[in-house]
Amino acid sequence: MTKTLKVGVIGVGGIANTHMPGWAASPHAEVVAGADVNLEALEAWGAKWDVRRLTRLPQDLITAPDIDIIDICTPSNYHADLTIAALDAGKHVICEKPLAPTPVEIQRMISARDRSGKLLMTAQHHRYQPAAIALKNEVDKGVLGDVYHARAWYLRRNNVPTRPGFVLKAQSGGGACIDIGVHALDTAFWLMERPEPITVSGISRSELSKQPGAWSPWGGGTPIPPEMDVEELAAGFVRFANGATMMMEFSWALHGPHYEDMQVWLYGTKGGCHYPKAEIYTSGSNPRQQYDINLKYLPTPLEAHALECIDFADAIVNGRPSPVPPEQSLAVIAILDAVYQSAESGREIEWMANHEHRCTGCIRCARAAPKLNSESIIAALAKAGAQGVEPWAGLPVPFEQAAAIFWAERAGLSQHPPAAAGRRRPPALARCGPCARRLDDCRPRHRAGAVHVSGWHQTGSGRPQPVR
Repeated sequence: MTKTLKVGVIGVGGIANTHMPGWAASPHAEVVAGADVNLEALEAWGAKWDVRRLTRLPQDLITAPDIDIIDICTPSNYHADLTIAALDAGKHVICEKPLAPTPVEIQRMISARDRSGKLLMTAQHHRYQPAAIALKNEVDKGVLGDVYHARAWYLRRNNVPTRPGFVLKAQSGGGACIDIGVHALDTAFWLMERPEPITVSGISRSELSKQPGAWSPWGGGTPIPPEMDVEELAAGFVRFANGATMMMEFSWALHGPHYEDMQVWLYGTKGGCHYPKAEIYTSGSNPRQQYDINLKYLPTPLEAHALECIDFADAIVNGRPSPVPPEQSLAVIAILDAVYQSAESGREIEWMANHEHRCTGCIRCARAAPKLNSESIIAALAKAGAQGVEPWAGLPVPFEQAAAIFWAERAGLSQHPPAAAGRRRPPALARCGPCARRLDDCRPRHRAGAVHVSGWHQTGSGRPQPVR
């Protein structure tokens, strides 16, 4: 049987190996090329999977006319740019989790998806675990009633992944929260049918990894790099608009009994459930009886990472929607990003409704954007005008965000200004970036003609004035 979809894999040194059995088993797709900056790892991967078309340049795969799907398995901070380039080149894209480290980057990816008309999928493999599928079927039937509380954790015993792609923020975008937290949160959020968050609070820290002689069993036992600059632990609490709550704990390194422990608990008005046990707990009053139900399911011949690749190819061929669309990942990453913001600011973060549709242009978001300055913004606007298109069409970020970068530079601000006594810095998801007021009352309070610079009003003369 001829496979109609050709796949190029970018980043072959780690998780890509779990995808390969899926592409091999798919009736629709086959891997024809791979790219990686590490030549030794690239050649070893090619020999293992009999892939002979190898390159150190991702662009060679992205621009290849015969490749239909790009499978992105690089460190997280490279996901957005590679995905956008591939979508703009007319490729379908499946990208490893996290889809990107920040909501702003995911919105850029969604915009590229919309421009291209191609499919974009986040590789959240726990959704393909048989236990998760069995539980999801029961939860969707209403066996739990209204879910009012959830717990999600992913905890490891002194098991820090020591490769630079995990422990250096420049490559990963974050530590345990973004790396393994995304698994537990996505699974819980998916099972709960994605209620709307209203507040998020959290903490993050690194303790064990900073101790003298710190080491990890990862890779057979290796020292934890002293340059590690991401958190080893994060914890958070989410309140949802429907009244439900969720507790979260994620860590690479704890003194505990389990080498690796991921669990999700949901508690509803009719019953509770546990993943990955695939158990449901309920009780009755007539007769007074408690019930423990263990769901039975058929084992699958392939591992979950492989199944997601098969499903993605099938969705393309049969015209189905993306099995894990980026909008769902956007909500998950926004929650995790709010945990980081809460840890940094020391306060609970209020949720920005529809953050995925509009960025307020705060400097935190600007730092996650492509490198722009006032000169490059003016040049992009002029180029768009010369081409006869809308002025903002040439900007790689939302117009509001470009405006914030422009005016911040003109005002001499490289980050949030120091907060006035008794006030903390305005978090990006919590409040309106321009004036740090709640979204529901910020617009009427803006002074006419004021230009907004991330929590400050720039009135056109003198230094920016803080909003009281």
